[in-house]
Parts: sequence; C-alpha cells; structure tokens
Amino acid sequence: MKPEELVAAIDVGSGAVKGVVLGRSGRLWAEHTVALATHEARPGHAEQAPQDWWAALEEICRAWACAGVPLTQLRALTMTGQMQDVILSRGGRATVPALLYSDVRAIQEVAEVEEVFGDARLGDVAAQTGNPHTAASVLPKLLWLRRHAPELLAGRPRLHVGAKDLLTEQLTGVHLTDHTTAATTGLYDLSSGRWHLGWPARLGLDLELPELRWPTELAGRVQEQAAARLGLPAGLPVLTGLGDAGATTLGAGVGLPGERYAYLGTSGWLGAVIRDLDRPADGFRLPLLGPGTEVPNPELPNPELPGSGRRSPVLPRPLMPSPLMTGPVLTVSPLTNAGSAHRWAAVTFAAGDYGRLERLMEEAAASDLLCLPYLAGERSPVQDPHARGVFVGVGPETGPGMLARAVLEGVAYALRATAEGQGEPAATLQNGPLPLLGGGSRSAVWCQILADVFRTPVKVPARAALLPVFGAAYAAFVYLGWSVSYEDYRRDVLRDVSDVIVQPDPERADWHDRQFGRFQRVYPAVSSLF
Repeated sequence: MKPEELVAAIDVGSGAVKGVVLGRSGRLWAEHTVALATHEARPGHAEQAPQDWWAALEEICRAWACAGVPLTQLRALTMTGQMQDVILSRGGRATVPALLYSDVRAIQEVAEVEEVFGDARLGDVAAQTGNPHTAASVLPKLLWLRRHAPELLAGRPRLHVGAKDLLTEQLTGVHLTDHTTAATTGLYDLSSGRWHLGWPARLGLDLELPELRWPTELAGRVQEQAAARLGLPAGLPVLTGLGDAGATTLGAGVGLPGERYAYLGTSGWLGAVIRDLDRPADGFRLPLLGPGTEVPNPELPNPELPGSGRRSPVLPRPLMPSPLMTGPVLTVSPLTNAGSAHRWAAVTFAAGDYGRLERLMEEAAASDLLCLPYLAGERSPVQDPHARGVFVGVGPETGPGMLARAVLEGVAYALRATAEGQGEPAATLQNGPLPLLGGGSRSAVWCQILADVFRTPVKVPARAALLPVFGAAYAAFVYLGWSVSYEDYRRDVLRDVSDVIVQPDPERADWHDRQFGRFQRVYPAVSSLF
C-alpha cells in the first residue's frame, strides 16, 4: 500500500506553539503543543522571547518523530501565528524581544504618528490601511524603540510583523510576510495590496520591510542546517501561510461572505467575511486568500518535490494591483480582554483552577452585578489604552462565583457591543449557529452565556483549540493540488460530526438584554476616571 503523503502546520500563538501533521486524506497523524511565556515587566508591556518559538518548533518536531510520524513523507510545511508584532532581526536572529500585538506601551507615540499622518495630502490613512493607528500598532511601537533603545534600529534591521515570519526566515533565509498579516500593521494599502514604503521614512525610521506574498505561495525551502536540527527533509517546501485571524477563520469553516464567528483566546475578536470593501467596518479589514486560485494538474512529475513524484503547483501572482476586489475580505473587531480576563478570574477567585472556577460560576446565584472587563485597556468596542476593570453592584451577598460570572458576561457584552457597532443586531448575527473558537470555548458556562447574550445557538467545533493550524494547512492542500477549492477542504478535512451545539435560553436572553442595556452605560459613566 502506498504511504500517505503528509503536510505539517504550525501555529505560533500568544499562549503556545501548536503543531499538527495531516495526511492527504484529512487524517490527523499527530499533534503537539508547547506552552509559551509572555513577559509583562510593566503595565502595558507584553513581550516574548523569539528564541522560545524556535525551541518550541524543535520540541514539536521531536514529538512527531517519537510518535512514529514518517517525516520523510512530508510534502510541505505551512505556518500561522500572532500578527501585528514588532520583531527585529539581523542574519535570521532576533535582536530584541518581540513586542506582541497586545503590547500598548506606545501611548505617547500614537500622537506623533497621528501628527505626521494627519497631513491632508496623505488622504484618509485609516481608510487606506483598514485600521487606525493605536498604541497596539506597529509604527508607534517602533517610535517607542527609537526613543528608548535607538541602537536596536541602527543599521537597517529587518522588520517582521508576524511571529511565523521569523521562523520562516530561520528555515528558508527568506524575509517575507503574507497579505493578511501585513494588513494589521497600518502600513499596508488595502486597494493596491502593497506596502506604503515611504511611511516609515516620514517618521525617521530605516527598516527592511518583508516581501509580500499570498498564503498559498511558496516562501522557500528548508535549508540543510535547519533540516538537520529539526529532523525535517532538506528542501521541504515552506509556504507563506497566513496570520492567525485568517487561519482561525478558515479552520472554523468560515470562508464565504456573510459567515461569522467569535474567538476567545487570550485576546478575542468577532470575525466576519465580506466582499464589499466600501462597507463600513470597525477594527481590521484583512485579505484572506487573494485572487481566485487556479490549481494545475498535480500528477505531473516534478523532481523539486523530494520523494513525491508530484508537481508543485505554482499559483499565479495577481496581475491587477487591486487584489482585494477579487477575493474574500475578513473584518476583525479585536478585544484585548477575553481569555486574559477569564484567566484573571481563575487566579483571583479559584487559585488558578479553571475547573473550580467553573463550579463556582455554576453554583452562583443570579445577580444584577456588572463587570467592565477592560483589565489592560481595550480596542473594541471602545478604544482606550487607559481603561481598566470595573465592577458595578457589589453587595454583602456578592461571592466569588458571582464576580467571576460577571467577568465572563462582561466579555460577552463587549462582543455583542462590537457586533452592533458593525451594524449587526445580535438577533441577526448568524443565520445558523455561531461558531465559538479558542480556549474560552472549553468553559460550558461561558458558552451558555454567549448563546443567551446573542440569542443564537453557539457551535463549539471539535478540536477548537487546533483550528488555526487546520486553517493554516489549507494553504498546503491548495499548493499540492489536494484541494481545488475551500469548499472541498471544508468538506474533506474539516468535516466533524462531534461539534457541540449550545441552545439559548429565552428567559435568560431577555434578562441579558436588560443587562446589556445597563452595560452600555458603564464605560461612559466611568471613562473620565481612568
């Protein structure tokens, strides 16, 4: 029997690096997760050591080998990961800890960026880039580094804006990123699909920006030294891949206009796929896969794919300078506080034991307690890096379960406010069950809260925590000609009958409607105190 051909997919998330090996049939051969530490030395700071990402990749490859995965049968490697980071490298080595997307230290520098880009001759910068410049954006963070550590920016270092892209450089020697990740930076022109190359220079910054490619395009091949360290085949194709928001979307089975989902990781977001770029949208607008994909006949031999006897399809580069007009666009409204608020509740009220926290919330009596869950500033539904958490309605009867439940309800209300800020009433958010992804989906209490708050069934996909890597793997299936379309991939690989559906409770939904109205009044009432 002919050995099954395999692909590997890696997700460099904010809490862990995850890796899967999938067969051409869609079979999951292996999975492994390595936890990551985020360093928050000061309020507003969020850093990771990029060398930890490589160490995690080595551990994952060793785990695959120990599990008996025949790595010689790999035909492609693809990756996803956190976006909107600031990572500087020289010679393939990071020269500074990575400043994560959730790092909001550059509050002062936002005003400097706005002053420069407030020039009317530049046009509407937010409209051009799909998102405004905030303390979480790339340019303010770079200005912060110039002010506090100017030596790091000397000599024109390479700028990486996604975690996976540094690993790609270390694997292949190529400096690039995908259009999805690039669109989160505030440096990317949505209409042309290109960098605003002159913008860093306007701020006195001299950096090498990464080349832009589409997710299914070849980034490069695993070099011999990297192959020896990881146990991977030398020459293995490494694809460009795409940022975690896009990969999560595809992994959730959401890829067609009108489809939506909610994500509860350390941070969270509400995602929707659209085609109309003129439609107003809060948050980011990100290209997913670019122009229509043509997959050549994969059966023609090509010695460039070692050991496969198969051809490596070369997808056409877009000929038009307006790629977003021909492909789906993901709108993402990001919440800084989601799983991080859940973690705070677990540590504060249950000594870090999530199981105990779940029981406390299940046993808690109903209350009118409200929580503004903005522990570390917020990006949506309000933009305020100074915002902090607030409880309203604490009384002598208030216990830890009630407080914890109010935290999760607060995040759910923030998601609903974000949806309605996009012009979508909660009742029409989804024509079918709303997919709920990320680690927060493991809380049955939270799933029920979200179903009630949105008045719609909530679907928790099987293997929800691995969906970003399954989404990233789609690029490899297209590159190798195993999937002709996203619909094929969704049917053949993402199929799973074990999804959990949580139905809303009409009475609780009515109560949440009233609570949501009160929640909407909390931030305006207290914002002047932050």
